[in-house]
Amino acid sequence: MPKAELFRINTVCRSRTTQLPDMEEGKQKVDAKGQPMFQMIADPVTFIMALNYGLSCFMFSDFGDIHVVTDADGETIDPMVVANLDEFGVVTVGLEGNNHGLSDGDLVSFSEVEGAVFLNELKSVRIKKVYNKVPVMKDGIRMVDAKGVPKFREIADLTKFQIDLDVKTNPDYKSWTGRGVITYIKPKKTFNFKSLEASMSSPLTEGEFFIKCLDDEKTFANRGGQLQLAFCALLDFDAKHGRLPALHDMNDAKEMVQIACSINDARKPAAAAVDEVDANVVSNLSLYARSELSGFCAFLGGVVAQETLKKFGKYTPLFQWLAADYFEIVHQGVPADAAPIGCRYDHQISVLGKAIQDKILAQKWFLVGCGALGCEYIKAFAMMGLGASPQGLIHITDLDRIELSNLSRQFLFRSEHIGKPSLFVPP
Repeated sequence: MPKAELFRINTVCRSRTTQLPDMEEGKQKVDAKGQPMFQMIADPVTFIMALNYGLSCFMFSDFGDIHVVTDADGETIDPMVVANLDEFGVVTVGLEGNNHGLSDGDLVSFSEVEGAVFLNELKSVRIKKVYNKVPVMKDGIRMVDAKGVPKFREIADLTKFQIDLDVKTNPDYKSWTGRGVITYIKPKKTFNFKSLEASMSSPLTEGEFFIKCLDDEKTFANRGGQLQLAFCALLDFDAKHGRLPALHDMNDAKEMVQIACSINDARKPAAAAVDEVDANVVSNLSLYARSELSGFCAFLGGVVAQETLKKFGKYTPLFQWLAADYFEIVHQGVPADAAPIGCRYDHQISVLGKAIQDKILAQKWFLVGCGALGCEYIKAFAMMGLGASPQGLIHITDLDRIELSNLSRQFLFRSEHIGKPSLFVPP
């Protein structure tokens, strides 16, 4: 897709607004004529870009200028029980394992507290860790300083925490008579996303030093920066020529490298610039830009599906670039037999070569299970051509019967197949 069109779609997504009633003290405001008043608030459409070019892929997400995450990891945290509350606001937690897992500044809420009921009425309470002083020992001997004063060190008591309330509120902890439930309040986190156009020239987000790759080793080697730079060069090449670089064309690859070097020079001395453009990365993106691999596309589809669920504040979204490549597969250059032959597997042939594709077609595999995962494997096998030649063969076995809950997770079966053995239902 051309760069200008990507920018346009992203702008449309970011600029969406929603009309809501203008409320004050629980009532909708009215104007001088008694007409209800409304306000326009930002309500951006989540923009996710996922593209595959041969042995590389790129993802970019934009959840709008301000995106609030209310649950960063989706983990369920069990409530804790108040075993004791002393007059100084120190809570002893009664739980198995004796570790409340809280840190200084964390927020909790109280419920079912007897006696000190004012705690139940507070929406959130900030806490502090409690530390115990213990003597410093060495070889069974208590250590002292130069003046002969015994040395101590502080160790956190993970069974207790201090309620951090303003003393001016005069909290009456002595009134506690028993019981109480403590619930950890997960902190909210705000992300400020940049538009695709802004992020193209300044891809690093706040606090980041590298663009994320699927491979951590590549991330810290700044392979993501090289890939993102190559992607920018690809879009500029497309804007200049109205097409992607030709398949296996070295002249187009050389021009891509020149464009990448120009972009990188324009970025310096900003952190987004790389020390030196990796010509191999840019060339490999150019040489295979017209190819798509079904496995890569399936992976991207899965990631996009997960990211869309994060629109509503649960789980931390991709922030903002993710890149991946497997150029190691073509480290010896374009295969001699990689020219398309006019068949359904031309994309794979253009990357791996016909000899490798013939080996894929002649594979003999045994697949155990054709449920949710099995169906995806079957689809992947079909798109790759695994075992699809007269010499190839795929055996599939599944001992289960089809249930209603299966239908939402796979595509081979329909409602009329419920209760039948999976193996005896024709695909």
